[in-house]
Amino acid sequence: MLQIFRVNQLFNSLLLLPYALLLNHRLFFVAQQDYPSGTDGLIAGGFEYFNNQYPLSASLMLILMLFIQALILNRISIIFRIGNEPNLFPGMIYLIFCSFFPAFQYLTGLVVGQFFFLLAVYCLFDTYKRHRDIGNLFNSAFWMSLASMYYTPFFIGFLLILIGGFILKSMKGRDFLLILNGLLVPYFL
Repeated sequence: MLQIFRVNQLFNSLLLLPYALLLNHRLFFVAQQDYPSGTDGLIAGGFEYFNNQYPLSASLMLILMLFIQALILNRISIIFRIGNEPNLFPGMIYLIFCSFFPAFQYLTGLVVGQFFFLLAVYCLFDTYKRHRDIGNLFNSAFWMSLASMYYTPFFIGFLLILIGGFILKSMKGRDFLLILNGLLVPYFL
């Protein structure tokens, strides 16, 4: 079974969706419990109603979000050469971990915020060796700000952007302003 995910092909990437359904099949057969509200952000107020009123749709949306996040994680791993050889194991391992933790059993602000967090990390990695293309720093801060609007603890991710910016490129004053603008634009809008 693991041999399927060793090769980076489109069909094998699409096999992550049935794999996500297989790992989270209990969502369709077990009665939904109360929605755990905790540190959901400003935008995530409607998820409680959606989970309680439409549990099947919420479960399908959750599995679709986890599948998309696994695809993004595989893309980050392959494009930026994080592993020795291109494979689909990071997305598969991500799906396995998400099926174990109870926080990922509901469509919450954490799951949607995790999607925006992965987009922010992708944009941050994309700044490497692109000294003239500074829009990725703004995009990274923008996605991180959206993630913090869905799940408040993602606000700490701005430290990740600052530290990652120093590591991946030489930071200047305008780069700090871009990061600050990316942080403030979603809250302003």
